[in-house]
Amino acid sequence: MVVGFAGCGYAEKADVAGMIREKYGFRAAFPQETERLLSEPGDYLIEDVADSAEWNDAAAQNGLLLFFRLPDDGSLGGTDALPGQGKIIDAAGKTKEELCEQVYACICEYRFLQEFGAWRNRIDREIQGDGIRSLLEVYAGYPYMKPYCDEFLNFSSGGKRIRAYLVKLGYELCGKTVNHDVLMAGLAYEIYQSGILIHDDVIDQSRVRRKKPTYHVRFGDNHLGVSRAICVGDIGILIANEILLYTDLPEDIKIKALVHQKKVYKLTIAGELADIDLSDSEHYSQEQIISMYNLKTSWYTIVGPLQLGAIIGGADSSMMRQIEELGRLMGIAFQIKDDMLGVFESAEKTGKSDLSDLQEGKKTVITEHFLSHADKDDIAVFYSVYGNRASGAAELDTVRVLFHKTGTYEYVMSMCKKYLSDARRILADMCIPKRCREQLLGFIDYQEKRMY
Repeated sequence: MVVGFAGCGYAEKADVAGMIREKYGFRAAFPQETERLLSEPGDYLIEDVADSAEWNDAAAQNGLLLFFRLPDDGSLGGTDALPGQGKIIDAAGKTKEELCEQVYACICEYRFLQEFGAWRNRIDREIQGDGIRSLLEVYAGYPYMKPYCDEFLNFSSGGKRIRAYLVKLGYELCGKTVNHDVLMAGLAYEIYQSGILIHDDVIDQSRVRRKKPTYHVRFGDNHLGVSRAICVGDIGILIANEILLYTDLPEDIKIKALVHQKKVYKLTIAGELADIDLSDSEHYSQEQIISMYNLKTSWYTIVGPLQLGAIIGGADSSMMRQIEELGRLMGIAFQIKDDMLGVFESAEKTGKSDLSDLQEGKKTVITEHFLSHADKDDIAVFYSVYGNRASGAAELDTVRVLFHKTGTYEYVMSMCKKYLSDARRILADMCIPKRCREQLLGFIDYQEKRMY
């Protein structure tokens, strides 16, 4: 990996570079060496990239350029338009130690996104390949099912693939090298995810998923479409189990993996039911919301896949408990960020409707904080549009203004950061390979910054 420091305005850049070299094992290099170094093993740091033009095309795509900047006449100097993998480091008011940790967080996030992207591409190829289609051949005797199964595979394309990657990472936590069976286990989790999402979209009456019509909309947008979606969602869950059964894993590991998956299914259903019950309740607490997040998101999105990989890797009970605690914190933060994006980001960025939470009247930590801090008049305005299926863009803007007025946006963002900070502390105490620690730190940083 090659990291470059830029930004002449920060005089102590060299001190931070020295700390990175000493603490994290980077070696010094020069701008003219970047293209060669990118093809060599090892970690290199170029202390002074005086001109971003020196950061050649190869480095712009595969290296990390960090631009240090300081306030200039009350505003930040420099430019956000950095080449390739460029990032801004705001050095104002920070110690060298704090900047060292910020640089390291950027390095971890970069490495996470590189590895995660490569694994996501492998999973996508498997979903579109012959392996999954051969499992669907069990339904070949029922030709009327083919269009539904084909559309299921189409629906399964385009997801984030976070869960598949966490299966891989859970296996690597045990010091193991990834093999084909781990790839298949990650694929199984993604297929399960697709089945669950089809059901979830029916429950939430969502119309857009992954920038495409939801399954029940695609196949009727009526009672028949809903009925078809329920059946095909069930097929997805069954296929996920079959994928695990057809691996070459030892039989005792298969049994442990399937028992674990059944536990994840049950907890996910419990979380979904808690969500449904909350949607029918006028009075609810932050504790109830967080409990639902733990069941519906922490287990399903973080703990479940990490533990599945760890089970395959032979993790002991102590490791499984640590993963559960780490995943609980990361999962709650993940859901809080999802809720924030569902209200404050556009559908173009998230790939989901920015009106669905509004029209559904979704109960979240955002709405709980607002209702606990708003006056009667604002609450009346809120209830006139939130949970109203006729609400549109204008009503969404009204809700956003109300959330900002009560400090809800700032409170919930700080809440998300607090959970991620606690996760970092748990991670620091885990006895795991250095590369895995960096990947999890990178994932935590990615969660805090992600916009979709």
